[in-house]
Amino acid sequence: MHSTHLACLPSQPDWRSTLRAGDIVAFRFPHERDGDEPPKVRPTLVLGLWVENGQRLATLAYGTSSGRRRAPHLLVPVTAPEELTCASLRRPTVFDAGRRLRVLLDDPAFEIHPVLNTAVIGHLTGAAAARLALVQRQVTRGSYRRLPWGRMRSSGTSAPIPHHRSRPLLSLRSDDRESSNRQPGA
Repeated sequence: MHSTHLACLPSQPDWRSTLRAGDIVAFRFPHERDGDEPPKVRPTLVLGLWVENGQRLATLAYGTSSGRRRAPHLLVPVTAPEELTCASLRRPTVFDAGRRLRVLLDDPAFEIHPVLNTAVIGHLTGAAAARLALVQRQVTRGSYRRLPWGRMRSSGTSAPIPHHRSRPLLSLRSDDRESSNRQPGA
């Protein structure tokens, strides 16, 4: 999952007040399907922060090092050695914004480091941070939404517009068409 040293991360007394998009947190992300196994702690990317009803929430993206194919437009890969170090990741990891959830910052699924008293394990840098900005635009624009069966579709699809005829269409007789095509005064 993540390395034990937190190389590029200073110790922070209250991680919730300083949390920002691009931070990577240790979080027990729920499984895609219900099962008997409890969720395991994994690196999770903070996509954004929100305040609702006076409470701070974070939108988190699932992190994995598996090679499973995913929707590329919603992925934030972390592959460069220096990016892996600052993110406190042992191996190349992909954060999938297509698999995201919104949680309160006091959610018990955050795994708090016993010594540093923080759930933050690292942050994005370099190309991964630049890619996050593109993915955030995709997500906030709402150009893609997940369907119940896991496929993606554009939310900008047009809805059919019913056309009702309340009266018959007008048509010109052939001699009327000829007169309407002539220039006035001709």
